[in-house]
This record gives sequence, C-alpha cells and structure tokens, in this order.
Amino acid sequence: MNDLKKDIQDAINKHCAESASGTLDFILAQYLIDCLNAFNMAMISRQNFEQIDDEEDSDAVEQYEPKFGDTQLGHNLGCGFIFLAIGAAIALVMYVKFTFSK
Repeated sequence: MNDLKKDIQDAINKHCAESASGTLDFILAQYLIDCLNAFNMAMISRQNFEQIDDEEDSDAVEQYEPKFGDTQLGHNLGCGFIFLAIGAAIALVMYVKFTFSK
C-alpha cells in the first residue's frame, strides 16, 4: 500500500492538487488511502449482509404472516383513530369550557 500512497502523493504534486485546499500532499494521499479502505470495508460488509439476508429470506417468506397493524390499511386506520381521539378530546374541552364558563 505504500507504493500506492507514494504514487497518489506524486500525482497530487504533479497536478498541484494540494494548492486548492493548502493541505500537504502526504496528508491528502493518506486521506485517499483511508477513503479507499473505508469503501472496501463497506463493500465487504454489504456482501456479508446480502449473504445473510439471502439465507434468511428463503425461510422468512414462508414463515411471516403480516399482522393487521403491519399493513397499510391497518396503519391508516390507526392514524385515523388517533386523529379521531384528538378531535374528540378538543371537542370535549371546548364543550366543558363553554358550558361551565357562564
């Protein structure tokens, strides 16, 4: 990896790429190496996750039975009931306020 870092550092110097940020070429080269390492780790993690996910999907499809709340209809009805309860509470507060304020 030191050869790659040296090549990147030389390319940065050759093209004066460090002048825009005022950052030293060896710092920029190390940053780019670190970015490459982070990207490689992300790709390995993604590949490992996809392998695990593929193994689980074959079993999970047959075993999963959605509950009412997991469906869009269940979600919409749940939200509707919340708004209905809030509206009823506001109406009750207004009724009590105007009835007993006289």
